[in-house]
Amino acid sequence: MPPTMPTYAPGQTRKRNVNDVLETLGKDGDAKNSLVRVDFNVPMDGDKITDDSRIRGAIPTVKIILESGNNAILMSHMGRPKAVQKGEDDGTQRAALSLQHVVPTLKELSGADVAFVDDCIGDSVKEAVAALPKTGGSILVLQNLRFRKVRAK
Repeated sequence: MPPTMPTYAPGQTRKRNVNDVLETLGKDGDAKNSLVRVDFNVPMDGDKITDDSRIRGAIPTVKIILESGNNAILMSHMGRPKAVQKGEDDGTQRAALSLQHVVPTLKELSGADVAFVDDCIGDSVKEAVAALPKTGGSILVLQNLRFRKVRAK
């Protein structure tokens, strides 16, 4: 007897995964850029990552994107940089909570070229995205999302 497809209530659909998204992109020659929110809020001791399990957890998704001939643009937060958000940081909190620290580990675990941009919005990000290879297979890490001051509700 063949397996039956699960039934869903009206308005519900099955949970989608990265393969479903990549299927909808199609392949028209140039690589696509996939923006992925990841959890790189890793514990640090100075500038050393003490537990890379959260980075390891993102690797399967990133590899699927790269192996499909596309680029992965990764965004995350790290810590609670209140001084940075208030504009009161002397540079130490920003340096300690920068996502630049994850780049070497990500490069080692993924085996891909990994670039970093020191912002998460704006012209520098547009330029970094435009510089990604049209053949795919590269990773771009955006700076800590929490460095951007947002209005709390």
